[in-house]
Amino acid sequence: MSVEIRILESAQGKCAETLVYDSFDHTTWQGFFDRHSVPINYMCGRAGICGKCKIHFLQGAPVPTEEEEDYFTEAELAEGYRLACMCGTENATTSDANVKNASDADMKNTSGADMKNASGAAAENAVDVIIELVPYPGYLQSSDRHMQKAEKSNQQAEPEMDSKKDFATVAVDLGTTTVAFAYLNSQGEVISQKKLINPNCGYGADVISRMSSYNRHGEDITRQLQDFIFENVGEYVPMVISGNTVMSHMLLGLDCQGLSVAPFKPVTLNYNFQDKQDIYIVPGASAFIGGDILSGLYYLDADKWNETTLFIDLGTNGEMVWYHNGKYFSTSASAGPAMEGVNISCGMPSVDGAIYSVMMVRDRSVVKTISGIPAEGICGSGLIDAIYGLRQNGLLDENGIFTDEYRDSGYTFDTPGSKKEIRLTQEDVREFMLAKAAIATGWQMLMEYAGIEEGQLDRVYIAGSFGNNIDVSKSRAIGLLPDVENIKAVGNTSLEGAARIARDLIGINHEKTEYAECINGMKSIEKYDNMPNIVDDRLKHFTGDMINVVLPDNENFQEKFVSNIRL
Repeated sequence: MSVEIRILESAQGKCAETLVYDSFDHTTWQGFFDRHSVPINYMCGRAGICGKCKIHFLQGAPVPTEEEEDYFTEAELAEGYRLACMCGTENATTSDANVKNASDADMKNTSGADMKNASGAAAENAVDVIIELVPYPGYLQSSDRHMQKAEKSNQQAEPEMDSKKDFATVAVDLGTTTVAFAYLNSQGEVISQKKLINPNCGYGADVISRMSSYNRHGEDITRQLQDFIFENVGEYVPMVISGNTVMSHMLLGLDCQGLSVAPFKPVTLNYNFQDKQDIYIVPGASAFIGGDILSGLYYLDADKWNETTLFIDLGTNGEMVWYHNGKYFSTSASAGPAMEGVNISCGMPSVDGAIYSVMMVRDRSVVKTISGIPAEGICGSGLIDAIYGLRQNGLLDENGIFTDEYRDSGYTFDTPGSKKEIRLTQEDVREFMLAKAAIATGWQMLMEYAGIEEGQLDRVYIAGSFGNNIDVSKSRAIGLLPDVENIKAVGNTSLEGAARIARDLIGINHEKTEYAECINGMKSIEKYDNMPNIVDDRLKHFTGDMINVVLPDNENFQEKFVSNIRL
């Protein structure tokens, strides 16, 4: 049974690309989608409650399951709508797979005007099943998406540079939503960078849903993540990887059960990657504060701070560290992925085509996009600008409710040249408000634990994928950030810290030796506890003096969170 899958730009949008498989090679549709990395939007982690994994069988629809009968109307079922996470297999047959992937000459990859030709090709080649779907957020914006979506060939994907010899080591920021790579040459200089969508996004948009999927599909998630990293780096290239505690556990195939329930205990915070001693994974401090945050502190020289400082990572997990009088207070605000453009109807990560700036005059908007190309969606910094502008111009009230004119349809941005309508809905505003409330509650409660007031704060560092584009004054005005003048966006500190750690690990005790000759120095690293060097000392300085704060344990948490929802 042959299968054609059409990836749509939006629910009513054009076909962006078409994948064709010679045969259905699994016993379930979900297994087939997983096997070939079809970008299904499993937003809830396959719990069957969000409906985001809706797919449309134009031909060869299976008999609906009981769960699907409860979710869809009779008319929708008759039209071929199903849920990828619940989809039955009756009417399906299995045979040996002969998959055509993105690198094969036989792959059909169509868009827009070629749609009719694709349909004709399907009919001519007697395709048995045709499916349309909208992929998970950010998939179509990923320049290397072909590498993530289909059966991988034996030839690994090359980074964008002349040859593999051009780089000696790689730093990796393993985020929940995106994965960033920095390639360093033999002098320790970053010569190339790129950011891709985390392929595990298909298993859930946030950490909670991802862990739910991991409990059922752990081996598949780990294998997918490891393959993805090696295909972008190479299997024998030294690298430093920094990620949150959950992502580090998933990368190594460790049990995540203890991270999902109180008292939130990880299997370990010191990692060893399958005895590959040329791969160093930055350790974590707790279930909530992982290697990505310690990497950021390392990059910012936090062990040398003497001013009261707040460090916030505006990502999915909203981690933050407050330094005061020689002590570090840390927490994770569980902000959700809204700040990274996920769970927002028009949202996308901060990649080319994302609206990163919005200026509003009354009911009109002027937008700027990354790389200056026509808008394809909106990222976190653009979302902050938009919410601020809508509030200031009276289109939103303090409770985040649109005026009557926009309440049902939402607000549509002025986006000249864009091929699709980019609109902010009432539900999108609510998602943002919940994320904003989580972050604001986090830094406010850390202040209480540190025993200081907002006026005593000397400076704030803002990290995150969109940090360099954030408008600080607007962020303060809507209550996202403290009312402090000295606020600095520091970009992706997890990646910068990983790159710095890579330099320090390889260069230590080899001052008179060429950097390239020191690569083997990493192979002497067995594990974090036995690493007698400056990296070990600095990281232990942070973890040894860090006081972890669990926000829900505070009796005032709920009241403070609710009050922070308002704009």
